Amino acid sequence: MDACWGYTFAPAHTHAPYHLVLTLTQPRKTTLEFWFTRAQVLGYGSGTTKTAIRIQIRDDLETRLRDGL
Repeated sequence: MDACWGYTFAPAHTHAPYHLVLTLTQPRKTTLEFWFTRAQVLGYGSGTTKTAIRIQIRDDLETRLRDGL
């Protein structure tokens, strides 16, 4: 698995410009994308948004696995 953080100035993502891309290679290659606000990213380090972000990522992973990626 690879993880990459990014930031965009695109108008479609002005509310949540921080971009996390997870590339999974097992059981087959797929890419998951998540968009976060500045407050969510800063809150992750302090622990205030860590649980919510982890739940969002876990739920998307579970959905992808259930649907066969």
